[in-house]
Amino acid sequence: MEKFLRGLALISVLVLAGQGCVLPFRAGDVPTEAQLARMSPEEKEAAMQAMLEREPAPEFNANEAKKARMEAIEAMRDGTAERLADFRATLFHQVTGSVRVVREGETLRVVFSEDFTVTPGPRLVVRVSGREIAPLASTKGAQTYEIPAGIELESIDEVDVYCKPFHVVFARAQFGN
Repeated sequence: MEKFLRGLALISVLVLAGQGCVLPFRAGDVPTEAQLARMSPEEKEAAMQAMLEREPAPEFNANEAKKARMEAIEAMRDGTAERLADFRATLFHQVTGSVRVVREGETLRVVFSEDFTVTPGPRLVVRVSGREIAPLASTKGAQTYEIPAGIELESIDEVDVYCKPFHVVFARAQFGN
């Protein structure tokens, strides 16, 4: 019993001494908040590339691209464009294209232009005014995303493509409300 208690005490000391310690980051893994806080922008970029090798970014095949293009055309034809802005790149990333916020009755949609492209990244999501609305469907081409109920047009000041695991904005479109 004494041996067990000594072992338990040793484990407790090691656990307590380890409080505040940050485990080393392994390339390709999702970093913890503590690991992210210690990374430079260059280290984040290298870590994102390593993760991207393990989890490639989504891209439409020809049929998916055609379907997405038709959805975007229908949204623009059936709705009213309420906001329009060009995407701008951030840090090490490239982007082209624009985004519209379209109203169809009571529904708001985000519609990416056909010439939209963004640097591939791991687990990219689409955010509207900082709120995640969907995973990015493809790094290229027209795309349409429904904006969830509860997000009012007046509150929409930007749309961005965001790398969730690394807390990095890849592209941002700001509306001049």
